[in-house]
Amino acid sequence: MGSFHEFSVPYWVGKVDGHDEYQDTILELIEQSPAAPIENEETYEREWVDNNMKKTQIAKGDFYVNNPKPEYAVFLFEETGIREQMEAIMKDLGYKGINVDAIWFQQYYGTDTHSWHIHNRTHWACVYYVELPDDAPPTTLLDPVSKETIEPDVSEGDLLIFPGQVLHTSPPNESDDRKTVIAFNMVCSGACHPPPKSK
Repeated sequence: MGSFHEFSVPYWVGKVDGHDEYQDTILELIEQSPAAPIENEETYEREWVDNNMKKTQIAKGDFYVNNPKPEYAVFLFEETGIREQMEAIMKDLGYKGINVDAIWFQQYYGTDTHSWHIHNRTHWACVYYVELPDDAPPTTLLDPVSKETIEPDVSEGDLLIFPGQVLHTSPPNESDDRKTVIAFNMVCSGACHPPPKSK
């Protein structure tokens, strides 16, 4: 019988280059994008799951909309420097390249929430906080071994990157203002030999 050995859940937080310049354009493109409410309820058998975190209720999003190349995504990855920024981050961790294989947006109003979940078949999950009011909750991560929750210190304009298999949630929005995120999955390719030293 084996046992798990603890290590810190790695995550990266930093400001998206050019956020202040591009925010309004990205929000306008999101507004023009096909979308629908996202609602479902999960069943969990774990003690650490709070009852109010079992239900997903998001006012607007395009995760289930058939729109493989939304304009806001094209703009984000072709007109801003976010791709180069992520490539530099992953190169520093020892990876040769990246591929973004899924992207979607979500907008939260009132008490909207996203229950505990993972991102399947990916290396890293990414969350870009296009709008994040001061009193809106950030993404909460769950340490898979200790079951302790981790709340990264993020603000509007930040990008959060964490392992896709780590359980995470968006707690109920307690703000009167809208919260908007763009989420995407990132797969890394190859490895640098040896990995570059962090600066």
